[in-house]
Amino acid sequence: MGEMESLARVWLIALASLLYVYAVVARLPKNASRLMAVLPIAYLFLKIPWLLSSLFLRTVSAFCLVWLCNFRLVLFCFNSGPLAENCDSLIRFLVFAALPIKAQQRAGGSTSKLQQPPHLLRSVANLAIEAIVMLLCLRVYGHKEALPHKSIVIFVYGLNLMVAVDGLFVAAAVLARLCLRVEMQPQFNRPFLSSSIRDFWARRWNLVVSSTLREAVYQPVRAACRGVIGRKRARDVGVMAAFLVSGLMHEVMLYYMTCQAPSWEWAAFFTLHGLLAAAEEWLEGLLGPELVGRLPRALKIGMTLTALFSTGTWLFFPPASRHNIDLKVASEVQDDPMHVKKENGPFAFAFEERHESNGKLKEEEVRK
Repeated sequence: MGEMESLARVWLIALASLLYVYAVVARLPKNASRLMAVLPIAYLFLKIPWLLSSLFLRTVSAFCLVWLCNFRLVLFCFNSGPLAENCDSLIRFLVFAALPIKAQQRAGGSTSKLQQPPHLLRSVANLAIEAIVMLLCLRVYGHKEALPHKSIVIFVYGLNLMVAVDGLFVAAAVLARLCLRVEMQPQFNRPFLSSSIRDFWARRWNLVVSSTLREAVYQPVRAACRGVIGRKRARDVGVMAAFLVSGLMHEVMLYYMTCQAPSWEWAAFFTLHGLLAAAEEWLEGLLGPELVGRLPRALKIGMTLTALFSTGTWLFFPPASRHNIDLKVASEVQDDPMHVKKENGPFAFAFEERHESNGKLKEEEVRK
């Protein structure tokens, strides 16, 4: 089976599963009844990305289904989240379940209607620019050993990560705009201007995931702990729980990329950032909001970016570099990921090694 057929199979299974949720599960009483009916679907979504051999396609499918869709399905079981808000329309239900999007909200809480075509054209233009930047980054990966300093490689990693994720979200948002005629929330809000760790994760970086974690983890944990430890401590526990779950889900995504046992570096990275966010709030309470507010914004931005770069260099980027994820994605882009052949099942990259060895043998034969 070719990779295009496998991709179609994955998403047809996902579509049929979501139709079952819409037609059957939605009629059940919320809470336990819905949750029991959704658990087999959540397990199925964990399995079906392994039908794909392409690292890029498998990771994107896992991100949409294993992380976002499963979290939204759990929220739907308790009559919360974007699926509960859009269960009156089958198309809206399917789009908000399957795609990494969030509708733009007006000040009053209503959904913002689609704006004029120039706004849509800007999104398409941004997508084209991001595709060019991503291709340039992939070209750099092929010559990273020749770069004069490791920090340049880290910068390119970070830039490529932001462009790839934003490109995926922009493409999903354009599709959703055309299907639903509603405006979608932008997924990045100039993260390079973050003035604190909390500002970076809550208001500027990957806002779809931030919103999902807020609804699925932070708010339930805070509500459960409020009556036991008080409002302030419950908020801190909720923030820490959101960072822990984010770290665990990033480890899951890394497993889909590498098929290797987790090193827990990504989990440690997000746990550390949860502690840093708590330390920021404690320090602000100790010094007072007035004194912190008088600090130059450029200084706060510099300190935040330094913390992000140093912790990313220490914990976030090494696993990706160690498993050569950049080179594998670059190879797939050059060779066309739709024609990757699956060998030895979904739990190994042996087909890549044999492909490289076969290529070397052919080069030697040509030389002879």
